[in-house]
Amino acid sequence: MQNERPTVIWRSRAPMRIDLAGGWTDVPPFSAEVGGAVVNAAINRYAYATVRPLHRLKAIAHEMKAALLDGDVDAFSTLLQENWENQKRLDPAVTNPDMNALFDLALANGAAGGKATGAGGGGCVLFCARPDQEHVLRSVLSARGVELLDFSFDFRGLQTSRAR
Repeated sequence: MQNERPTVIWRSRAPMRIDLAGGWTDVPPFSAEVGGAVVNAAINRYAYATVRPLHRLKAIAHEMKAALLDGDVDAFSTLLQENWENQKRLDPAVTNPDMNALFDLALANGAAGGKATGAGGGGCVLFCARPDQEHVLRSVLSARGVELLDFSFDFRGLQTSRAR
């Protein structure tokens, strides 16, 4: 196929192990009513307060890639947490007391950093465990009611096929 994109594989420049724990919280994710709050904030009078975190989130993504390529799990964990802090700056609805308590619990029990996936407000979370603390983190999250999700990295990306 002439429109196929070439496969891109990034190889880490150093051996590493990343212990990640993710799961579905008992806090529902953004509802349709508040899902557009971040976008609305970006176009209203508070745009400057929203645009700065968006620029930082973009930079964090590039820094995370570099950290992973360098095998620097500590930097990756710090950036994961910084990502979450910037997500929360986008709009107050991105977090709530239950999510804050969950992050406090995780950070006190083996997580070096974490973030809510998607728009925030609830739903799925991802934490990077400190070395040899994944079992502690998973146990605490499970006891808190987080439905743990097993996952792995896919280095090929989405694969589709056409049925004939």
